[in-house]
Amino acid sequence: MELHQLRYFLAVFREGTFSRAAETLSLAQPSLSEQIRKLESELGSDLFERTSRRLIPTPAAEALRPYAERMLADMVEARARVHDVAALQGGRVRLGVLPSLGAHLMPDAIADFQRRYPSVEMQLVEGVASRTLAMMVEAGEIDIAVVRLEEPAPALNASLLLRDPMLALVPPDHPLAGRRRVWLSDLADEPFLTLKPGYGLRTLMLRLLEQAGIHPRIVLEVSQLDFLRGLVQAGMGVTVLPELACSFGEDTRVRIADRGSERELYLVSRAGSAPTPAVRAFTDIVRARTGRA
Repeated sequence: MELHQLRYFLAVFREGTFSRAAETLSLAQPSLSEQIRKLESELGSDLFERTSRRLIPTPAAEALRPYAERMLADMVEARARVHDVAALQGGRVRLGVLPSLGAHLMPDAIADFQRRYPSVEMQLVEGVASRTLAMMVEAGEIDIAVVRLEEPAPALNASLLLRDPMLALVPPDHPLAGRRRVWLSDLADEPFLTLKPGYGLRTLMLRLLEQAGIHPRIVLEVSQLDFLRGLVQAGMGVTVLPELACSFGEDTRVRIADRGSERELYLVSRAGSAPTPAVRAFTDIVRARTGRA
């Protein structure tokens, strides 16, 4: 059974006559008839009942049709994948990265991608706020980014990548340190440490606290996550961060019980722009690592 015979069979099945099928295939009618006869001989069953006006598919043809369609679709997909592999001998991926993801989610994905496609150039752009990276994707300055979307973005293709739970970071000797979960209201009277204005994680924390009716007393603002976590460890105050932003170090982390206390991260690209094979291959790796393949 040859693939071209299956393609001819489907054309006859759709058109109902050899003459119309031959026309759509740009093939001589006798050649088409001969190929269908060979297919029927190999299968040991007639595929069409020949009448004076049209060809009527037999039960055997009805059974064969979905398999023929699937086999041809698989061949198209296989050719596309081979083309992609050939295209991945070069090209580049311009990736926007948030600081809170740079140490955790992305390094393994980037290393995996570079091992598979060493000829593809990887360009990283770090941004302190999701909106900044989203605007760069919209402008075509970078290909993709993983960001938090605060509102609908019609200029972007966005797919949910993961939900990152929010944690309270407290000093080791804090009364809340031994708790499995806390409510944001438990932190209402605490001195807060945070990143400086302009950082997306600061905006996220303040928004969550505001939703809980809390106006935090901020005692220190810094520009580095490591410094922020170190200040908490030293007993200077508490803070609220996504889990991916505090996976390392000796912070005392406590889950937040308030509903909706999580950061939704989206993989975004520019709407109306087809991804290159290199970009598509990288996004496949990222989705696989987050269970979104």
